[in-house]
Amino acid sequence: MIDVVYSGVHTAFECALAAQEIGLLREFYCSVYDAPGCWGGAASRLFGRERLRNRRIDGLDVKYVHENPWPLLANALRQRFGGDLESMQMFAWFDKSYAKHLHKSPPSALVTTERCALESLKVARSLGIRSLHDCPQLHPVALDLLMKEAADRAGMKWEGFSDGPAMIERKIEEYALAEHLMVYSDFQKESFISQGVSPDKILVNPLWVDVDFWHPHEKPHSKPVNSPLKLLFVGELSFRKGLPFLFEALKKLNAPVQLTLAGRPTGQFPIPDQVGKAKLKAVGAVTKNRLRELYSESDLMVLPSVADAFGWVAVEAMACGIPVILTENCGAPVPDPAWRVSALNSNAIAAKLHYYLDNPEKLSLDASLSRAFARQFTPKRFRETMREEYFKLLA
Repeated sequence: MIDVVYSGVHTAFECALAAQEIGLLREFYCSVYDAPGCWGGAASRLFGRERLRNRRIDGLDVKYVHENPWPLLANALRQRFGGDLESMQMFAWFDKSYAKHLHKSPPSALVTTERCALESLKVARSLGIRSLHDCPQLHPVALDLLMKEAADRAGMKWEGFSDGPAMIERKIEEYALAEHLMVYSDFQKESFISQGVSPDKILVNPLWVDVDFWHPHEKPHSKPVNSPLKLLFVGELSFRKGLPFLFEALKKLNAPVQLTLAGRPTGQFPIPDQVGKAKLKAVGAVTKNRLRELYSESDLMVLPSVADAFGWVAVEAMACGIPVILTENCGAPVPDPAWRVSALNSNAIAAKLHYYLDNPEKLSLDASLSRAFARQFTPKRFRETMREEYFKLLA
């Protein structure tokens, strides 16, 4: 039997459902779960279901759910008084609580996620429990090297992530303790291999898109003649997302395009209203419904990432019927390798934008291609890979 354990909202819910589908889920240990009779259900009634939309999944039987809301609640209080968004103390508290539970009642296998699994993996190793460790980010050492290189090229100073060395050490120790690691792309996998992790230890399982929600408007999108090219960027407005390279590309392009930036501002650099002939508009973080509208209102999405393990928004955009331009440092799959450009390279981004300006008919052709391609990346596909891995883990 399998325990799936995570305090957050990433892939753990699908991992738990995959184990239940083959009769192998013993327990889903989480912070809160939005269902009647659960702490998450009470929170949903207080704050609205939209706030808890990532804390539930259709099909999972609540009898398998074990909530531990206290670390999350304590962290929320810390935030109210100026604390970090996600503190190391929160992860450690959640981890230690499950580790005690694990020692008293061990499963056959354990699925964990980085940052909140160190003590649990130590117990699992001591008891001979098989383990699969979910890694949402690039290897932190490889990521730091990439960020330093990007800063040098952009003429900026890189001061490191707010996580600090203690969290990096924690992640690396978790990687060493886990029997297997799960990542979401070949690019992400290479970041671990570059730091000495055996390729045989790593499972690549691409993430999914909810095609029932992310889809084009019923009326096909058509671009008016002579209208400016409408570009969209989605993600936090940060250096890691490569925005300085996109701004420089727009300056070199020197064409009357429109760029909408949807995402949380970070204050790392100013967001201009205009770059060359390009007009920019930052709309902040938006709801899922508004984001779907923005996808359908745009001609093209640009994700100039310095480092993205996957790049979920790229697959969402394709499902909504717009082509994407990604860097080689973004793990999201694309239907044509030509949709990727060199990372940290404003010339490459400008050249690809110029291609669409010179060939506007390609936008509708690539839009059709993107929709068909994205539809194959479903939650069901992700869970099928998980089920296969569970059988291997327990063999």
